[in-house]
Amino acid sequence: MSCDIRIAADIAMFAAPEVKWSVLHGFGALVMPRSAPLGAVMELLMTGRRFDAQQAYRLGIVNRVVPVADLQKTIDDLADGICRKGPLAVRMTKEIVLRGREPPLNDGLRIYRELNKPIHLTEDSMEGAKAWAERRPARYAAR
Repeated sequence: MSCDIRIAADIAMFAAPEVKWSVLHGFGALVMPRSAPLGAVMELLMTGRRFDAQQAYRLGIVNRVVPVADLQKTIDDLADGICRKGPLAVRMTKEIVLRGREPPLNDGLRIYRELNKPIHLTEDSMEGAKAWAERRPARYAAR
């Protein structure tokens, strides 16, 4: 999610399963709402379910979906095209776009850090990790 341009193979699967283990997703929770509709992001982050490349494309999470056999060539062609442009203009364009978005991502990262530490100290977080390692459903106690 932190890439400027995201191209997915047609067989790609995505997920944000952290809530299944009673931990915070963090970066995805900060970045996904900037590229996809809030309701869809909330559903994906709060359910932890998997979704395919076509749904990621429809939501705007990826820019393109290509056959897996064409993935590397597609990426190389795109990168080569960008590299043939004026490097200072490309760099400054990226900076303008990123600085023009509100609220600043650094503020979101600060909030994430503040909320993440206490979550990892909960019994639920420890139970989530244990359940995942044991390949069983977690039994949360909300503490």
